Parts: sequence; C-alpha cells; structure tokens
Amino acid sequence: MTLLESLSSLRRRVRGSSQLKSVSSLRRRVRGFSQLVGDVSNSFPIALTIEPTNSCNFQCTMCPQSRAPARWRRGFMGFSLFKKIVDECAERRPGMSVALHKDGEPLLHPNFVDMVRYASDQGIWSQFHTNGTFLTEDVQAQLLQIPRLKKVVVSVYGNDEEEYSRVTQRKGQFDVVTGHMVKLIENKLKLKTRTLIEFLMPENEELAGVELRDFVERWASHSDLLTINKFRNWAGVFEHRVAQKRIPCLNLWEHPAINWNGDMMICCQTFGFLEDAIIGNVDQSPIREIWRTSELLRRLREQHSKAEFNKFPICDKCTSWKNYPDIWFPGARKARRFLDGLDRPGKPRRPCEELSMPTGTDRDSAKDRGISCYSAID
Repeated sequence: MTLLESLSSLRRRVRGSSQLKSVSSLRRRVRGFSQLVGDVSNSFPIALTIEPTNSCNFQCTMCPQSRAPARWRRGFMGFSLFKKIVDECAERRPGMSVALHKDGEPLLHPNFVDMVRYASDQGIWSQFHTNGTFLTEDVQAQLLQIPRLKKVVVSVYGNDEEEYSRVTQRKGQFDVVTGHMVKLIENKLKLKTRTLIEFLMPENEELAGVELRDFVERWASHSDLLTINKFRNWAGVFEHRVAQKRIPCLNLWEHPAINWNGDMMICCQTFGFLEDAIIGNVDQSPIREIWRTSELLRRLREQHSKAEFNKFPICDKCTSWKNYPDIWFPGARKARRFLDGLDRPGKPRRPCEELSMPTGTDRDSAKDRGISCYSAID
C-alpha cells in the first residue's frame, strides 16, 4: 500500500458535532471569499494570526528560525497589547478564530494560558501550533478546560531521536515531546473536551518516504487529525518553486498577522525579519484602520488581481498561495455555487476530507497543491 493510500484510508475519530462545525466554518469562509472577489476594501480580516513570541527553543532546518539575521530582535507580546487586539476582534468580528502562534514557540510565553483564556472569555476561538516541548501535563490540564480552544497542533519532526535531533538541531527532546503527545490524548479523553488534537509532520528534505509512513502508522490512532504538510518556502526564505499556474493569494484579503511588537504583516507566512511586509503597527493604529488604508496592501491586492506577482519580491518567491483552492477564476460564481451546494436542503454531505476544495476541483490536483485530503477544514 502506498503512503497516499495509507493516508486516504485513515478515518478521523471526530464527533458529528465537530464535523458539522467544520461545514459551518467552511460555509462562512466561502461566503466571505465570494464577497471579497473584486473588493479591495474589506473592513476587517476574516482570520488573524497573533504572535505571542518570536523566540523558539528549536532551530529546525526547514524553518526560517534557522536563517534569521543576527539583527532580528526577539521578544514577548505584552498582555495589554494582546487584550487590545482581542477586544477589537471581538467588536469587529464576533466569534472569529485566531491563531496564537507565528515565528516562535508560543508556550515560551509566560502568560500564554492566560492569553487563550482571555480570548475565550471575549467570545474568540483560538488554536495554536507547538513543538510540544513545554506542553506539560499541568499546562495541558489548564488549556483543555478553556471552552473556545478549538485545536492544538503538535508538530512532529521525526520518528526517533536521530531523525528528530537532525531536523530540530536539538538533542534529547524526542522522548519528552512524544511523552507529552500521549498524555495530551489521555487528558482530552479524561476531561471530555471537544478541543481537537492534531499531529502534524512538515515535509522537508530530511523526512520523506519511510519516515512519513512510520509517522502515519504510529500516530493514526492517537489523534483527531493527522496531517503531512507539503514543503513551503516561507515567502521565499527558502529556494523552492512550484511549476503550476499561479493564482492570487487569499491571505491578502483574508489573513494578516501581528508580531509580538505590534507590527502587522501582509500575511501569516511572512516572518518578522521580512520588514518590507509590514503594513502598520496595532499599538499605534487599530487593526481595521491598517487593514482598510494600507497603501502597500492595496497595491499588492491590485497586483495579484492582475497576475503581476513578480512586482513584489516577497510574493514573487512565495509558494504559500498553492495551499488555497482556486476560487478566483471564474471568481465569485464558483464560490457561490459551492456555497449553494452546501446549503441545499436534503443534499447528502460529502465526506469531510473532500470539503477542502470547491466543487469540481480535482482531488489529485489538490494533493499536488498541498491541500490536505485527509483532514477537516480549520
């Protein structure tokens, strides 16, 4: 059996209510996309990445942390700034979802649990990625009892100590992290929480073939979601191109990021040291004002809508756009047809692994583009 066959045969152990939530989330996102086509003045982001810290205890070979310039300043977001961001999100887009991670390891922040709890108290859903090092049983118990923590994603960088230390460039962490992963599942079952647990292996030069199969076989029965991420070049930090038709990147209309110091970036894929991608600072101006008035963002949206991707070096080199379904051409009509299909009474719902692409998109093409065909929509 091939790796893809193994992956395709995996079935998630998720309650029906979680699956319905995925459909509901997708419906909201597609409705938003259909409104955004042709509109370069969207009032507020659909999604947002908030960076608790850009510090990390690993130097993974496929992560820009390993290539960060010496001048790059590290730090931790102040709790007052975090509250200001969340409060505006709650006011402008109630119930939206935020990602509480970016360039660093979020659990290094001393107030991270309080951040998740505050977001939940304001009606904001959250999720985060972690390398699992600091995901101790005590931290797990606190996080899993927060109502609106939607998902915890643990990145896995190998199947044994040798692989793991080669990728992370840190020794002695493999047993620590895998121990935390097992405890995370046990605590979820014990606490009967609805927070999804995802184990993710990022594809890179060190991990391929047998390593990916071993990852699937080992962790398939220990998580709600199991994902293998296609290689990404992080807005051109790594040399990597894809030979396929380019489409506009939805991040410019949907998903900016805010660094620990308040700098707002054009998208969630740009590391903080890519200073040309900064469009403002939320400690000085509201998110909505930056999102609506940024001249750089307006220009980039216009360039992408005209397929002039090479006019901005960061976008020209980036490959993250390939992870999104192509709903731009013929445009909003395709999105609305897809939305209408989900809303049609009596229409059988397709399997959750097929919900990550619009109607008519070829599954093999989606796999080639890095779209997960075996996990639910975020």
